[in-house]
Amino acid sequence: DSLDFVKVYPNAYGVAGTFPFGLDKRNEEILLFDPHGAFVDSVSYNLAPRDSIFTLSLVLPELDNSRSGNWEIRNGWGTPNTGNPYFMTSVVQYKQKLWMEIGGLLAVLMLGLLSLYLRTKGVF
Repeated sequence: DSLDFVKVYPNAYGVAGTFPFGLDKRNEEILLFDPHGAFVDSVSYNLAPRDSIFTLSLVLPELDNSRSGNWEIRNGWGTPNTGNPYFMTSVVQYKQKLWMEIGGLLAVLMLGLLSLYLRTKGVF
C-alpha cells in the first residue's frame, strides 16, 4: 500500500495510492490512465521465474515503453523518482567523453600557441 511504499521511499512523490491487487513477477500488463480516464500508456511483460527481488526499468526515457526490449531487469528494490541506472550512466559517460575531447583540443591549441611563441623568439 502507499503508506508502506512511502516508509521505504520517503522522498518519493506522485505516489498513486493503494491498489486492491499486486503485480505478478512473471507476467503482467499495466495500463496507465489520466485522472479523467483517458488512456496514457501501457507496458506488458512476460519473464522467466526469478527468486530474487528485482525491478524493471526503462533503459532510456525516450524509448517506446510498449517494447519489452527497451526494459531491463535490475536486481534490488528499484529507484523511484530518480533516473534509471543505464540512463544516468550513459549521461555521465557522454559528458566524460565530451570533456576529454575538449581537453584534448585545448592541449593541441596550447602546444600550437607555445610553438608559435617559441618560433617568434627564435628558439626553433
